[in-house]
Amino acid sequence: MPNSRREFLQSTAVMAAGLLGANPQLFAAETSAAASAATTAAQATSDSPVQIPTMKFGGVEISRLVLGVNPLYGFAHYNNNYSKVMADWYTPDRVCEVLHRANHYGINAFNYVNFGRAPQDLARFQAEGCKMHLIAQVAAGHDAAHSYGI
Repeated sequence: MPNSRREFLQSTAVMAAGLLGANPQLFAAETSAAASAATTAAQATSDSPVQIPTMKFGGVEISRLVLGVNPLYGFAHYNNNYSKVMADWYTPDRVCEVLHRANHYGINAFNYVNFGRAPQDLARFQAEGCKMHLIAQVAAGHDAAHSYGI
């Protein structure tokens, strides 16, 4: 786990390059040191050389990068057209693909909202043997107790 902001940012840059498929030789020795600092518990179960650093949060280890829900379900803050395009693009197959790819790189936390088809997408992802720590988000007009069975 990185001990400084600099190490965290360097390891994040390495992860971003890995996600984009960049040539690892493009990075200096500085980022290779950051990559070794990015070793996490998730690395033991992943074949990806790039892993997001984790931190202790309560009794669990969560990734320092949290997957957001907004693009997956069309919650754009720009306009309704953009929201519709995002919602149409992220089919259930694509949502599960994003969740799997995130897990591959050690991202194990998901800012989750419990309405629409999100519960079905999450159930499918979990049925495929993967896990995410959920960070519950309640939208305006939704009752948290009702949405999450509290």
